[in-house]
Amino acid sequence: FRIPAIPVVIRGYCKYKQWYQRRVRDSFIEASYTGELENINKANFRDVKKMSHVFDVSWLSERCAIYFEELVAALTEESEYEEVFFVVEEARFVLEDLKQRAFLKLVIEKMNLMTVQRNEFMKKYMVGFSEFPKDCTVLDL
Repeated sequence: FRIPAIPVVIRGYCKYKQWYQRRVRDSFIEASYTGELENINKANFRDVKKMSHVFDVSWLSERCAIYFEELVAALTEESEYEEVFFVVEEARFVLEDLKQRAFLKLVIEKMNLMTVQRNEFMKKYMVGFSEFPKDCTVLDL
């Protein structure tokens, strides 16, 4: 599926908004012609996911979902804090900014299987939340 006119729009939109890393943007433009994208990785995942959503590119959204599912599936009780933090933060971003719950649901399901890791992660993760807003009664996870 190729749309020759879209890269011009993307270049202008991305340059004006300065939302995306230049390398990610350029890869996305190339992919609109070829139908293939360079590897998705932790460094570019958020921008690639955002672009797939903003420009409604279903095949790219699917690639992002597969990559994220692989990251979550790889988590174990021995996973480092940073690995768990990455998937939690990306799921939070996708929920808050893109209004999609699927990634968060996947993370919660995995964390429920990892009792020890979940508890250790939450101890570290919640350190920065010493004061919640007064109107905060439920933490929506």
